[in-house]
Amino acid sequence: KILQGPGTDPATRARMHASLAAGTGFQVEILNYAKDGRAFWVAIDCQPFYDEEGNLHGFVAVQTDVTLRREAEERWKFALESARDGVWDWDITRGRVFYSHGWKAMLGYADDEIGDSMDEFASRVHPDDLAANQPSLLRHLRGETLAHDVELRMRHKDGSWRWIFSRGRVIARDAEGRALRMMGIHRDTSELKFAQAALVQSREQLSLALRAAGMGIFRRDLRSLTGEWDATTLQLFGFPPGSPAPSPDE
Repeated sequence: KILQGPGTDPATRARMHASLAAGTGFQVEILNYAKDGRAFWVAIDCQPFYDEEGNLHGFVAVQTDVTLRREAEERWKFALESARDGVWDWDITRGRVFYSHGWKAMLGYADDEIGDSMDEFASRVHPDDLAANQPSLLRHLRGETLAHDVELRMRHKDGSWRWIFSRGRVIARDAEGRALRMMGIHRDTSELKFAQAALVQSREQLSLALRAAGMGIFRRDLRSLTGEWDATTLQLFGFPPGSPAPSPDE
């Protein structure tokens, strides 16, 4: 208990104790405390070793101070949360994902309503988008792309679909190049998508109304003196369909 403190995660500590009791190894990152009360992060790789008869003889552990990396990650996550982006951090070897408060809130959930499995993400993605997401993800995991960018629909807690832009990148690979860890962000782009759809609908309705009234639309760039005429305008001025917009001198 000498290294434990108020910020030490009870679940991580319990996992360590359970592994020791079972005689199995574990790999964790945990917050420890020095004698002077200073908090620091360590990555622990603890493995059992046995005697010649196969009896458990003890454990060998390697601890690495990862405080600077953890602090940098926390600053990065804070910056993203302040920008209202959700953060996800995928431990590929363990199959666990950290979802930030912003990630969960984006879909209408409290912190304790979302676990740390990949299924928390996959089960909420629209089936069509989940299938379309896989090729891009696999290419990135193989190291063929610099980042994994995708737009997809995710089910909100209230049952609605939200458009999410997801960007991720592998940040750790083993000696053979296999992906070990991937981090990224989620950004809710629903309002932009809805606005774009509404604009398209408005244009279609305007076009129908103008055609019904026998009115045409033309556009002229006063700097380049180029422009576009729609089919109705061309017809009104006696030009064949598909003709280029006439110059001002015509």
